[in-house]
Amino acid sequence: MVDGVETEDWFASDFTLAEIKTLRAIQARSGRSTAYDGQFQIPTLDEVIALAKEQSAKTGRMIGIYPEVKHSTFHGSMSLVAPHHKPYDFVVKGDSRSFGDLVKPAGLDFIKTYADAVGPWKPYLVKTVNDGVERSGDSTLALNDRRIDGSTGVIENAHARGLLVHTWTFRNDASGYGFKDPQAEMEYYMKLGVDGVFTDFPATGVAALNALR
Repeated sequence: MVDGVETEDWFASDFTLAEIKTLRAIQARSGRSTAYDGQFQIPTLDEVIALAKEQSAKTGRMIGIYPEVKHSTFHGSMSLVAPHHKPYDFVVKGDSRSFGDLVKPAGLDFIKTYADAVGPWKPYLVKTVNDGVERSGDSTLALNDRRIDGSTGVIENAHARGLLVHTWTFRNDASGYGFKDPQAEMEYYMKLGVDGVFTDFPATGVAALNALR
Protein backbone atom coordinates (compact mmCIF):
# COMPACT_ATOMS: atom_id res chain seq x y z
CA MET A 1 0.00 0.00 0.00
CA VAL A 2 1.60 3.28 -1.15
CA ASP A 3 -0.24 6.43 -0.05
CA GLY A 4 -3.33 4.30 0.39
CA VAL A 5 -3.13 2.80 -3.10
CA GLU A 6 -2.43 -0.89 -3.72
CA THR A 7 0.62 -0.84 -5.98
CA GLU A 8 2.40 -3.68 -7.75
CA ASP A 9 5.90 -2.65 -8.78
CA TRP A 10 9.60 -2.94 -7.97
CA PHE A 11 11.02 -0.88 -5.11
CA ALA A 12 14.57 -0.08 -4.00
CA SER A 13 14.13 -2.33 -0.97
CA ASP A 14 13.59 -5.32 -3.29
CA PHE A 15 17.24 -5.16 -4.46
CA THR A 16 20.75 -5.34 -3.08
CA LEU A 17 23.08 -2.38 -3.53
CA ALA A 18 25.14 -4.43 -6.00
CA GLU A 19 22.02 -4.96 -8.11
CA ILE A 20 21.07 -1.28 -7.97
CA LYS A 21 24.61 -0.36 -9.07
CA THR A 22 24.00 -2.22 -12.36
CA LEU A 23 21.32 0.34 -13.23
CA ARG A 24 21.90 3.72 -14.85
CA ALA A 25 20.00 6.91 -14.13
CA ILE A 26 17.56 8.29 -16.68
CA GLN A 27 15.41 11.41 -16.87
CA ALA A 28 12.00 10.44 -15.52
CA ARG A 29 10.05 13.62 -16.35
CA SER A 30 8.74 13.99 -19.88
CA GLY A 31 9.75 17.11 -21.77
CA ARG A 32 13.17 17.35 -20.13
CA SER A 33 16.52 16.64 -21.75
CA THR A 34 17.54 12.98 -21.94
CA ALA A 35 21.10 13.83 -23.00
CA TYR A 36 22.59 12.26 -19.86
CA ASP A 37 20.46 9.11 -19.82
CA GLY A 38 22.48 5.98 -19.08
CA GLN A 39 25.71 7.78 -18.20
CA PHE A 40 25.63 7.68 -14.41
CA GLN A 41 25.11 5.17 -11.63
CA ILE A 42 22.62 5.75 -8.86
CA PRO A 43 24.76 7.18 -6.02
CA THR A 44 24.69 6.11 -2.41
CA LEU A 45 24.36 8.69 0.36
CA ASP A 46 28.03 8.15 1.22
CA GLU A 47 28.97 8.96 -2.38
CA VAL A 48 26.85 12.13 -2.34
CA ILE A 49 28.52 13.26 0.89
CA ALA A 50 31.97 12.55 -0.56
CA LEU A 51 31.13 14.54 -3.69
CA ALA A 52 29.95 17.53 -1.63
CA LYS A 53 33.17 17.46 0.41
CA GLU A 54 35.31 17.14 -2.70
CA GLN A 55 33.60 20.05 -4.45
CA SER A 56 33.68 22.16 -1.28
CA ALA A 57 37.47 21.78 -1.19
CA LYS A 58 37.76 22.35 -4.94
CA THR A 59 35.64 25.53 -5.04
CA GLY A 60 36.62 26.96 -1.68
CA ARG A 61 33.01 27.27 -0.49
CA MET A 62 30.82 25.09 1.65
CA ILE A 63 28.45 22.89 -0.37
CA GLY A 64 25.82 21.27 1.81
CA ILE A 65 23.43 18.41 1.23
CA TYR A 66 19.74 18.36 2.17
CA PRO A 67 18.59 14.73 2.48
CA GLU A 68 14.84 14.16 2.28
CA VAL A 69 13.43 11.01 3.86
CA LYS A 70 10.07 10.29 2.28
CA HIS A 71 7.65 8.10 4.23
CA SER A 72 9.94 7.45 7.19
CA THR A 73 7.26 5.47 9.01
CA PHE A 74 6.74 3.28 5.94
CA HIS A 75 10.44 2.48 5.75
CA GLY A 76 10.48 1.69 9.44
CA SER A 77 7.46 -0.61 9.40
CA MET A 78 6.97 -1.37 5.67
CA SER A 79 3.31 -0.39 5.94
CA LEU A 80 1.95 2.83 4.44
CA VAL A 81 -1.63 4.00 4.20
CA ALA A 82 -1.19 7.73 4.48
CA PRO A 83 -3.46 10.63 3.58
CA HIS A 84 -1.91 13.57 1.75
CA HIS A 85 -3.15 16.16 4.26
CA LYS A 86 -1.02 15.04 7.21
CA PRO A 87 2.32 13.32 7.98
CA TYR A 88 2.00 9.54 8.18
CA ASP A 89 3.92 9.65 11.46
CA PHE A 90 0.91 11.52 12.86
CA VAL A 91 -1.49 8.91 11.48
CA VAL A 92 0.37 6.13 13.29
CA LYS A 93 0.38 8.08 16.56
CA GLY A 94 -3.28 9.12 16.29
CA ASP A 95 -2.31 12.80 16.06
CA SER A 96 -5.15 14.73 14.39
CA ARG A 97 -3.02 17.67 13.21
CA SER A 98 -2.68 18.31 9.47
CA PHE A 99 0.04 20.01 7.43
CA GLY A 100 -2.12 23.14 7.59
CA ASP A 101 -2.07 23.00 11.38
CA LEU A 102 1.72 22.78 11.41
CA VAL A 103 2.12 26.18 9.69
CA LYS A 104 -0.10 27.90 12.26
CA PRO A 105 1.59 29.59 15.25
CA ALA A 106 1.01 26.62 17.56
CA GLY A 107 2.34 24.24 14.93
CA LEU A 108 5.45 26.35 14.40
CA ASP A 109 5.99 26.39 18.17
CA PHE A 110 5.92 22.58 18.06
CA ILE A 111 8.39 22.42 15.15
CA LYS A 112 10.73 24.79 16.98
CA THR A 113 11.15 22.17 19.74
CA TYR A 114 13.10 19.89 17.40
CA ALA A 115 14.09 21.74 14.20
CA ASP A 116 15.98 24.80 12.98
CA ALA A 117 13.91 25.24 9.82
CA VAL A 118 10.49 24.51 8.39
CA GLY A 119 9.82 23.37 4.81
CA PRO A 120 6.21 24.21 3.89
CA TRP A 121 4.87 23.68 0.37
CA LYS A 122 4.90 27.05 -1.40
CA PRO A 123 1.07 27.48 -1.63
CA TYR A 124 1.00 27.66 2.19
CA LEU A 125 3.08 30.85 2.00
CA VAL A 126 0.98 33.05 -0.30
CA LYS A 127 -2.58 34.32 -0.41
CA THR A 128 -4.26 33.89 -3.82
CA VAL A 129 -7.34 35.33 -5.49
CA ASN A 130 -9.32 34.03 -8.47
CA ASP A 131 -9.92 37.22 -10.45
CA GLY A 132 -10.68 35.55 -13.79
CA VAL A 133 -7.39 36.55 -15.44
CA GLU A 134 -5.39 33.90 -17.38
CA ARG A 135 -1.74 34.23 -16.36
CA SER A 136 0.05 30.96 -17.05
CA GLY A 137 0.07 31.36 -20.85
CA ASP A 138 -1.81 28.19 -21.80
CA SER A 139 -5.06 29.96 -22.83
CA THR A 140 -7.09 28.18 -20.14
CA LEU A 141 -8.26 29.41 -16.76
CA ALA A 142 -6.99 27.09 -14.03
CA LEU A 143 -5.67 27.00 -10.47
CA ASN A 144 -2.24 28.36 -11.42
CA ASP A 145 -3.84 31.51 -12.87
CA ARG A 146 -4.84 32.78 -9.42
CA ARG A 147 -3.40 36.19 -8.54
CA ILE A 148 -0.93 36.20 -5.65
CA ASP A 149 -1.86 38.71 -2.96
CA GLY A 150 1.14 38.60 -0.66
CA SER A 151 2.17 36.55 2.33
CA THR A 152 -0.10 34.40 4.48
CA GLY A 153 2.09 35.25 7.47
CA VAL A 154 3.72 31.84 7.72
CA ILE A 155 7.17 33.21 6.82
CA GLU A 156 6.91 36.03 9.32
CA ASN A 157 5.59 33.76 12.09
CA ALA A 158 8.36 31.23 11.46
CA HIS A 159 11.06 33.89 11.53
CA ALA A 160 9.63 35.29 14.78
CA ARG A 161 10.34 31.88 16.30
CA GLY A 162 13.87 31.72 14.90
CA LEU A 163 12.96 29.17 12.22
CA LEU A 164 14.35 29.36 8.70
CA VAL A 165 11.86 28.81 5.85
CA HIS A 166 12.77 26.59 2.87
CA THR A 167 9.98 26.07 0.34
CA TRP A 168 9.45 23.79 -2.67
CA THR A 169 9.44 22.91 -5.57
CA PHE A 170 10.29 25.42 -8.32
CA ARG A 171 10.57 24.14 -11.88
CA ASN A 172 11.18 25.77 -15.25
CA ASP A 173 8.64 23.43 -16.85
CA ALA A 174 5.85 23.81 -14.29
CA SER A 175 4.62 27.29 -13.44
CA GLY A 176 3.27 28.30 -10.05
CA TYR A 177 0.42 30.61 -9.15
CA GLY A 178 0.26 33.56 -11.51
CA PHE A 179 3.71 33.14 -13.07
CA LYS A 180 4.84 32.35 -16.60
CA ASP A 181 8.49 33.13 -15.76
CA PRO A 182 10.05 30.60 -13.33
CA GLN A 183 12.79 33.02 -12.32
CA ALA A 184 10.23 35.70 -11.51
CA GLU A 185 8.34 33.18 -9.38
CA MET A 186 11.43 32.38 -7.32
CA GLU A 187 12.27 36.08 -7.01
CA TYR A 188 8.79 36.72 -5.62
CA TYR A 189 9.15 34.13 -2.87
CA MET A 190 12.67 35.35 -2.09
CA LYS A 191 11.34 38.90 -1.72
CA LEU A 192 8.72 37.59 0.69
CA GLY A 193 11.62 36.42 2.84
CA VAL A 194 12.12 32.69 2.33
CA ASP A 195 15.59 31.57 3.30
CA GLY A 196 15.98 28.89 0.64
CA VAL A 197 14.17 27.18 -2.23
CA PHE A 198 14.18 23.68 -3.63
CA THR A 199 14.41 23.68 -7.42
CA ASP A 200 15.12 21.17 -10.18
CA PHE A 201 16.82 24.03 -12.07
CA PRO A 202 19.54 25.49 -9.83
CA ALA A 203 20.85 27.88 -12.49
CA THR A 204 17.45 29.61 -12.48
CA GLY A 205 17.56 29.80 -8.70
CA VAL A 206 21.02 31.38 -8.77
CA ALA A 207 19.85 33.87 -11.40
CA ALA A 208 16.87 34.81 -9.22
CA LEU A 209 19.11 35.31 -6.20
CA ASN A 210 21.62 37.40 -8.16
CA ALA A 211 18.83 39.57 -9.59
CA LEU A 212 17.86 40.59 -6.06
CA ARG A 213 21.37 41.44 -4.89
